[in-house]
Amino acid sequence: CIKIDPAFVKGYHRKANAEFLLGEYDASASTIREGLRVDPAMADLTRLLRKVKAKKSGSAAAVRRSAQAGTSGGGADPGLRREMEELNEQYQATAQEMAEVKAKLDSLAKERRRCDLTRDEVSRTTRR
Repeated sequence: CIKIDPAFVKGYHRKANAEFLLGEYDASASTIREGLRVDPAMADLTRLLRKVKAKKSGSAAAVRRSAQAGTSGGGADPGLRREMEELNEQYQATAQEMAEVKAKLDSLAKERRRCDLTRDEVSRTTRR
């Protein structure tokens, strides 16, 4: 399906997952990277890439220890550390966007209340 529509990111995930399940870890990682070039924010591809790296390293426990060391400031895998920094930046940007959207919604709610009051007042004055 990615041959037909290279922008179909789920297709990359499906292909990479199939390659992963077949034990073709290098091919899976390559497909994931192609998909991440199309949509760098697709969390499913990022998670699958972590699984591929864990399988390739031979030990998921080693990856967990590395991730824990990264959160405590130890010598974690530079790729994992970079990924965590990017995720943190995305989280902060999303939190800021959420705050802006909330402020806009609050402003629109106040404006709606003002419009409702004005409409009610106009209705009362035209009835007299």
